[in-house]
Amino acid sequence: MLSVQDVDVFTVPGTAPVLPQTVVPVLRTGARGTLPVTWAVPSERRWSVPGTVRVRGVAVDATGARHRVTATVEVDTLVATRPARAKAIVGGSTDLPATVTAVGKRGTTTERPVTWEVPAADAFAAVGVVTLTGLADAADGRTLAATVRVQVTAGAEENAALAPGTVASATYAEPGYPPDRLRNGDLTDKGWSNWRSGAKNPTDTLTFILPAARTLTGVTTRFFRDGSDSYAASLRVQVQDGAGAWVDASAETSVPIPATGAPVIDVDLPSVTATAVRVVLTAIPGMHMTLSEIEVMALAPGVSSDSRATGLTVDGVPLAGFDPESTGYTATSRAPRPVVGVETADPYATVEIAQATGSTRSATVTITSEDGTQSRTYTVAFARR
Repeated sequence: MLSVQDVDVFTVPGTAPVLPQTVVPVLRTGARGTLPVTWAVPSERRWSVPGTVRVRGVAVDATGARHRVTATVEVDTLVATRPARAKAIVGGSTDLPATVTAVGKRGTTTERPVTWEVPAADAFAAVGVVTLTGLADAADGRTLAATVRVQVTAGAEENAALAPGTVASATYAEPGYPPDRLRNGDLTDKGWSNWRSGAKNPTDTLTFILPAARTLTGVTTRFFRDGSDSYAASLRVQVQDGAGAWVDASAETSVPIPATGAPVIDVDLPSVTATAVRVVLTAIPGMHMTLSEIEVMALAPGVSSDSRATGLTVDGVPLAGFDPESTGYTATSRAPRPVVGVETADPYATVEIAQATGSTRSATVTITSEDGTQSRTYTVAFARR
């Protein structure tokens, strides 16, 4: 073991921090696992006023070796929150963030739990950006105003089976070819097989449990030729309803054998929302079945091409006369090094700001759209005093 990762902790004045009971060791292969840690906790008065307190600790590994570790505790009063962001599909819903970044008087930042207003039924009815409000826990009995900007886009299809947390299972699998290989993104390899010596299975079922409910649009089943026509005679797609019952989402679909290559069967679904889907395979009599991949297509939020700003600030004050379509401005500032800020029309756009210097006396704000196709640069020139 090379070292132990130090930790950062936050508390408010007058409240002792909650220090972690474990820390993460750093090995030659990277940081992973946990080790128990004992802290030399200082007296209560150290938390009575704002400031930075460093608490020393000792972690012990499996060999009994002791490793020094430091918890840097920021003691501060939270006064504001930074806007959060989320995505939604037109006509759909969204998973709002559970925390927001709160900012303290001393500039400390920490994540705090937040409660959001309930969006109106038609809040995400059109493409654009919707702002919702909420209240964040300030850690001292107070709450702080919070906002989240929700990017609303048309739905784009993606393979939900590839999402982390998806669990694939099968009623049977040949050793070495488990069902999880059907979601490795390789559309041409030998993924799952139900080969066995002797009598072959007349039917098998492949199930995908998704980490969250998705709006499904179709299932693509890609077979693999395993030395012979190791396909199914037919298949049908089922989804799990809200009561946990499996219901047919498609009719029985025959699997024709193409002149070349292996069959690929696309089953369209009528935008059904479900957390689980399965493919029920009926074998060719006496034949085993081999698949390369199963793609569970679902709607996902798209990406924006908006690179506009909705406002510029100079030293925290909105720049008068701002127009998103106008990119050049002149401003004054009493600060020796004026600071320019920006709010983007799209919360997922990226921003680069080159602040003014004594020699340039101008700042540039470059906004690149989320999809990378658009870029816009705003310039703020400062008059010499």
